[in-house]
Amino acid sequence: MVDAHRGEGEVRNGAPRRLFRMRAAVGLLGCAALGYGLVRAVPLKSEMLDLLGDPAPDLSAVAGALTSASAEAGVDRSLLLALAAVESAGKANVKSHAGAIGLLQLMPATAMDLAKELRIEPEGLDLEDPALNARLGARYLAQLLSAFAGDEGLALAAYNAGPRKVRDWLARAADADSRTVIDREGFAETRRHVERVLRFKAIYAAR
Repeated sequence: MVDAHRGEGEVRNGAPRRLFRMRAAVGLLGCAALGYGLVRAVPLKSEMLDLLGDPAPDLSAVAGALTSASAEAGVDRSLLLALAAVESAGKANVKSHAGAIGLLQLMPATAMDLAKELRIEPEGLDLEDPALNARLGARYLAQLLSAFAGDEGLALAAYNAGPRKVRDWLARAADADSRTVIDREGFAETRRHVERVLRFKAIYAAR
């Protein structure tokens, strides 16, 4: 009987201890989950840039060239500034892995065609010259705006992905507005490009 009572007491005393241990384990798991949630609530640097927007570059060194080029080509000055900001951050000697050069990241073949239209000798073009690059890039942007009925979003998408690609997107989404076309059909890089240029345009226009 003594053994029986002792066993019963152990069962009674052991149950609360097991319950306490279970509650402690659940509590630790809850704290861990809360800690992870708090950590993820703090955005990473890249996420912060998406949330707040990366700052518009200082274009003071090339603003004169871009302003003159925008007036010559008949394009919005703030739009051209914004395009240069996204394409090269205002640096005249930038070269892309694809071979684009300069302030507005022109491909040499495209630049040669534009130079001919402007009656500029195409041989030996210095695309790292900000004034020349700005003139050629502004003319190309003007052509794209004309080709896409003045729609800045589509023109910028074409500047990034090529006009033929944008026409393909339009053909597949003929019933949609330009923003929907870019969102639905466009490359992620192109969507990001258009968004940044238009955001920078608003910043430069307000300065």
